[in-house]
Amino acid sequence: CSDTADRLQTRMPRKAMSDLETVVAVLSDPEEYPAPAGAGLRSMLALDLPGVVDALSSATTPAEAEVPRELLQMVAKVFRSASGCCLEKLKESEMQVSEANALRAASEARHSSSSATLEEAEVLAAKLKSDLHAARETAEAEHSNHRDVEAATEHMLESHAALEKELALSKQIALLVQDLEAGVSAAALPSMVDVVLGHLADNNAEQALQVAAGSALQRPPEERQAFDVATLEAIKAKIADWQAHFLEKLTASAPAVEAARAESLGAWAILDVATDRVKELETAKSQAERALEIEHLDYSETEAEVRELSKARSSCLIQQTLLEAAAGEINNALAALARLADTPTQAGEQAQAPKKIDLELPALSDGLRVATAGA
Repeated sequence: CSDTADRLQTRMPRKAMSDLETVVAVLSDPEEYPAPAGAGLRSMLALDLPGVVDALSSATTPAEAEVPRELLQMVAKVFRSASGCCLEKLKESEMQVSEANALRAASEARHSSSSATLEEAEVLAAKLKSDLHAARETAEAEHSNHRDVEAATEHMLESHAALEKELALSKQIALLVQDLEAGVSAAALPSMVDVVLGHLADNNAEQALQVAAGSALQRPPEERQAFDVATLEAIKAKIADWQAHFLEKLTASAPAVEAARAESLGAWAILDVATDRVKELETAKSQAERALEIEHLDYSETEAEVRELSKARSSCLIQQTLLEAAAGEINNALAALARLADTPTQAGEQAQAPKKIDLELPALSDGLRVATAGA
């Protein structure tokens, strides 16, 4: 491509030349104006051409002009052959340009599609990154909420369990009082009385009741007085009051306990969903980032392909331009040759018309006609 561009640069513009210089320039350059005629013959004709033109112009008889005209006819034949070669190459160049245009158009379409896909991948990756950030914040908030709910629920359950324990203990004490009221062995009596008295003290029973209970509980049934019996009844009534109190509080707190358990379960479920969402987005983000890398690579590859095909197309266009220029220059050379052949001789030639040089060119394509018309 670089060499072709350099050739184009050296050809433009050219200085004005005489007809003889124009013919010699084309004839002596088989590389730019190739033809089947050998380089040796073309070189010889180019060297002899100035003398041939002089001989033609100084001819005193038609016979003397005949040989110079035959040599000019040979030059015209070389030019016609060069024009045919140029035409064939130009047709090939036109096909190459058409193919290069199609390849570049397809490559540009792929690059455009890659660009759109890359943009979509970038948007998706950015969205997933933002979504993941938000999901992590949500998961952290839900984790904190779950901790708070769990702590509150645990505290409520502990309080509820403590009430249940107190109620169960009161029921056991009530049974002990019944046993003591009915009478127990002397060995078991002291420990059972201590348990009952401890329960009364722990629950802040009236001091008078605690004092009276110690005496009433230790007497066997047959030794009890009316006061002892009344004391036992008062102890049972007190324990029954406490049981009712514990049961009332348990009944009142049961809905709150169930609600706390439900809230704890709900907080756990929400945290679980938020955690799964973070994992899902982390996976999606990783996949999107890998896809983005692939799209970046594809974009770079299609971009490089467009550049290479553009260079190839430019090279084809430059080659086509060179061929069109060569065709125009061959046409100019033929016209110059015709003018040289029409140079009047010293003999005048009025009696016999000179033999005309065949200047007919091969059929040109439309593109070549345009090129040669402007040459």
